[in-house]
Amino acid sequence: MNELPILHAVRIDSLAYGTGHGVGRHQGKVVFVEQSCPGDLVDVRLTQRKKRMDLGRIESLLEASPKRRTPPCPHAETCGGCSWQSISYEEQLKQKAAILSDHLMRLGGFEAPTISRIHGEEFGFRRKARFHINPKGHFGFYAKHSRDVVVFERCPILHHELSTLIELVRACLTKLPALCGELELGVGMDGLGVACLKAYAPGWEKTVSRLLKDIPSLKGISVRHQGRWKHLGDTAARFTLATEPKPYHQQARDFWQSNVDVNGQVQQRMDGIMSDLSSRNIVELFGGSGNLTLLLGNHAPVRMVEQNPSACTTARKNLSDQPPQHPVTVDSTDAEPYLKKLLHAKHPIDTLVLDPPRIGFPKGLQSLNELGVKDLIYLSCNPSTLARDLSQAREQGFRLVSADLVDFFPQTYHVEALVHLTKGY
Repeated sequence: MNELPILHAVRIDSLAYGTGHGVGRHQGKVVFVEQSCPGDLVDVRLTQRKKRMDLGRIESLLEASPKRRTPPCPHAETCGGCSWQSISYEEQLKQKAAILSDHLMRLGGFEAPTISRIHGEEFGFRRKARFHINPKGHFGFYAKHSRDVVVFERCPILHHELSTLIELVRACLTKLPALCGELELGVGMDGLGVACLKAYAPGWEKTVSRLLKDIPSLKGISVRHQGRWKHLGDTAARFTLATEPKPYHQQARDFWQSNVDVNGQVQQRMDGIMSDLSSRNIVELFGGSGNLTLLLGNHAPVRMVEQNPSACTTARKNLSDQPPQHPVTVDSTDAEPYLKKLLHAKHPIDTLVLDPPRIGFPKGLQSLNELGVKDLIYLSCNPSTLARDLSQAREQGFRLVSADLVDFFPQTYHVEALVHLTKGY
């Protein structure tokens, strides 16, 4: 098999969503280059050739971009967690805003939007992370392009309280029977930690019990083994709303935003958007454990929908502990049939809020006019599905009011957004 050629003197112009690779052109053809930075001039060793594009890696760095930097993490080249550490943070934000704008225009059909930025610190932000423990007891993140475990001493994106908990857990694990599986560790705003273990093999009971006994700051562990959950200790992490001093909690086994600072800014932004509206009622889809529900309930009555029963249980407890100003109902069901039920019952919706998974809500926004929706607020973790979904709203007469880039995950290509559309008259 012939070795693929080297492309000489390729200038990197931008960064790609989905892979994080740099994007350049060679003789008019698009080239995606791993670990490159906008402004780099590189020779590219091709790894794959396709009809409309080529893929490769840097063979020689001829000119380093002024936006390039030395990664602060010694594992940046091997660890699969971060792909953009060699790029200045300001350039990361610029590229993410450009990606969001491009998707809204090219896939959504909107005119060039003004993109605002919501972001926090680029390091030390993460209060929850998932780690892998292989049969040899190696504890860390997966390596790039493999299931090898990268063992690290220090991870710069982790909050210092989570780093401290990791050190304690790792020290205990060296003295205990080996675990094998996925271990999520999280730390609440009170500094106390919780864990969620997906155990791949039996024999975890003694190790988990000792972890809880020997680490006072680890207050609870949820374990899933052979399809069943077992909860030991207090598995609820404590947080505080950014819009008012009200505590709420998230269960170790459920999804919650690991970037608590940026999540607080999103709560404040959502509160500001709602303050400008005169909603008589709100329907919130994919509401999770009530991350936004608590503040939405201070603006109007809310019907919150979430498929995960565990998250619904947590949301109801949060609402019971801290009742908002207006009534809130929580329904454990799928979002799409729920909207169809409202449509058939002719229950109008003033404001529709949704925070779907990466696949978006492809068939859910086709009847906004029939539902009477006046305002649509979409928190997205995928600009491609966001733009696809919002194009349906645009075709029904909705116009773009605001688009915020939300950088929950610095050092990565992940692009999240908070977008507000209103019915154009």
